[in-house]
Amino acid sequence: MIERPHAGIRRNDCVRRAHPARAKLPILSALLSAGLIGLLTGCQVADGQKIKTDYGRVSGSNYRTSVNGTKVLANMLEALGKNVDKTSRLSPRIDRYDTIIFFSQDRSPPTQETIDRIDTWLSENYFRTFIYVGRDFDAEVEYWRAILEQSDVTGKSHARRRLARAMATQDQARHGMQPSSIMIGSVFNPLETECEWYIAESHSHQNATSLNGPLAVGVEEAQSDISYHTLLAPNPKYPGSAETLLTSDGHVFAFSLQRHEWNESRIIIVSNGSFLLNYSLINIENRVLTNNLFQQLPYAQDILLLESGSDVAISESEYENHNRWSWITKPPLKYIVPQFLFWGILFCFVFFPIFGRPRHTANLSTTNFKQHISAMGRLLLRTKSPDQIMDWVKDYRASSSKHGRKTRDPDKSESE
Repeated sequence: MIERPHAGIRRNDCVRRAHPARAKLPILSALLSAGLIGLLTGCQVADGQKIKTDYGRVSGSNYRTSVNGTKVLANMLEALGKNVDKTSRLSPRIDRYDTIIFFSQDRSPPTQETIDRIDTWLSENYFRTFIYVGRDFDAEVEYWRAILEQSDVTGKSHARRRLARAMATQDQARHGMQPSSIMIGSVFNPLETECEWYIAESHSHQNATSLNGPLAVGVEEAQSDISYHTLLAPNPKYPGSAETLLTSDGHVFAFSLQRHEWNESRIIIVSNGSFLLNYSLINIENRVLTNNLFQQLPYAQDILLLESGSDVAISESEYENHNRWSWITKPPLKYIVPQFLFWGILFCFVFFPIFGRPRHTANLSTTNFKQHISAMGRLLLRTKSPDQIMDWVKDYRASSSKHGRKTRDPDKSESE
């Protein structure tokens, strides 16, 4: 089984000073071991084998063991006693939850409609938290870099090709470039860099060498694995009180934003998921960072994972089925209709059986030949096919005449 460098627990961890976030890690590690082992097993490298890289979702065959999935994060929340659910749209259902975590599946900022809907949700109750995780990270690149360091001579060429392909795909996505199938080259579509919540700042791609802030407490910087290219910082054009939660090499990596109209609720912006995605959480220091992020949610119990692109679908109905039969799925009909169907089907089986209801008839003597003739007549009557009956009569007469000739032939020979 291939392991990440510095992914294991070192001997010095046993004597490290006890930090509240790190004190819970042995329990979390035991609970997450099965998921991490499954992730590593699913990520074994071999020539011609394709690893799963689908981004930002919990469930589904392409997401549970994806290097970019969020299944391990959901398991960590459940290990802390949280109720975790998921959705792909904003509907009145979100009012049941006190925390929403949004892993945006594209690099564009949220649309204004999405921002307005979240603002309304934050202002309708106290101590709600919306966590936005930027898209500017792909764990596939980090995965192939680790494989390249650990592969033998035979596997290095394959890992090098896959790494180059992953880096090219990531660079194209960062600059809004889509390969053209007609012309050589690519089409350039510059991405938006700001919204009401943040402004995006580009940096040269690098791994963080220093971490500071509340999220970095108890983290050994040299053993963490945080990388960045585009960082999200508070947008000074819009009102709000910003608090820096994590800095990377002196740049804002994560911050919280509060406004007066949000009633003690707030938004937490994380530049990317380099310590939150499945593959990233193999690193124990990244798990300390994640646990510190959970400490920022003291009132969170019901957590909703929002799985969508920047243009989130917004609906005024809680139900996803909007066809003409959707009224059946709404209370109280969704409780009444199944009962009605059950008793209705049972009624049809009892009173309308396929072969008719059973009838009680008098016992008839089997020695009375007349009864046999009457029964045969009733059967012939039920066929309602006179031609078929006449065919049967002809067949009977033909077979009877043949039988009669055979029985008379012996008498004729005896008389002679």
